[in-house]
Amino acid sequence: MSITYSKGNGSNLFRIKIDGDFVFDVNKDFRKAIEEIEEKENVVIDFSNAGIIDSSALGMLLVLKSNYNNNHSKITLENLSDKHIQIFELAKFDKFFDIPQMA
Repeated sequence: MSITYSKGNGSNLFRIKIDGDFVFDVNKDFRKAIEEIEEKENVVIDFSNAGIIDSSALGMLLVLKSNYNNNHSKITLENLSDKHIQIFELAKFDKFFDIPQMA
């Protein structure tokens, strides 16, 4: 399980990639990543290699939203599996995040 991140060269895009289970154990790594986000950067979180998502991961996403979405940045969750989509539908996360697969 790991969290990697990168900034777009010359763009306002910040990409976070979830590899493995998105659970409490990656809390510190996720917080470190979101501390690197600059004002007005759009954030994309890539779930293509993500496994299990637990309630602490949902909380981490809400922290991200409350800290960075207020500056009119866009937060997109992409490459979700069917199970991830079910979780985000139940949690009504499509009201808080841009989730193209749920549009």
